[in-house]
Amino acid sequence: MLKRIIKGLPTLTTTALLLSPSLSWSALPQATVDDYVWELVPPDYHESTYDNDCEYNDDATTYQLCQERVHEQQDNMLSQQWGLGERVMRVKDTLYIKVPNRSRALTFRDSNNNYSEDSDYSFTLKAYDKARQLLILEKSLWETTDSISVDLKTGIEQEFEGTDLTFSPQGKYAATVETYPTAESVMLWQRQADGHYQLIDIADKFRRRFDNHLAFYNNGGGEGIVRKVTLEWLNETSLLVDFYFKINFEDSAAYRVRFNFVKPNSEADWQIIAVR
Repeated sequence: MLKRIIKGLPTLTTTALLLSPSLSWSALPQATVDDYVWELVPPDYHESTYDNDCEYNDDATTYQLCQERVHEQQDNMLSQQWGLGERVMRVKDTLYIKVPNRSRALTFRDSNNNYSEDSDYSFTLKAYDKARQLLILEKSLWETTDSISVDLKTGIEQEFEGTDLTFSPQGKYAATVETYPTAESVMLWQRQADGHYQLIDIADKFRRRFDNHLAFYNNGGGEGIVRKVTLEWLNETSLLVDFYFKINFEDSAAYRVRFNFVKPNSEADWQIIAVR
């Protein structure tokens, strides 16, 4: 039987799963129906969590001002919820963050170019780790999103390529993901003596593992629509990463493609294990 099929799926029914050409036994010489783990995935997973009623029209300035107003309201609301109202504030297109050892607040200002949208970017608050006093921002660009960490204890800030920034229990390592189609990746980072993180070069190794593992589920091909990624540090040197793929964009369930990133010992390189 299919693992973890959720009864009453509103879009992707059990019958559809079994009869779909993409999942028929004849079309899957590698994976069998029992190899799939399914999970409900919100249809708007990659959409902004910000309520945004702004509609783009010929008046780019009006649209930009609307965006600024929405982000200002949402960022300041989150800042208050996290108890950071005295330290983190957004005014129009700029986030201000007060940190130690600086006479002036850190500033993160949106860039809006009416003549070249692909050079635009905007900043929004993403998460706050109260125990570590670590604030996470997202920098949204034309086709991708990066993450920014701000340590409210030390004032150290750093931009990381990718989203879903997460840190190992002791903070020695960090991880981010990229979900852009055909460029999916997991990036590992190691903390340096100055408190910043340096990227660990595992790109080629991951790409081989990823393509081969995805082909196991996709009839030897690489199609799939990533609709969710979760990262979980099992310990300081073991990271579990789950990609969830939809078969069709409108489906309400996605199947899991799992990897375990493991560093066996301090001298060893990171190993990438495809988990079935």
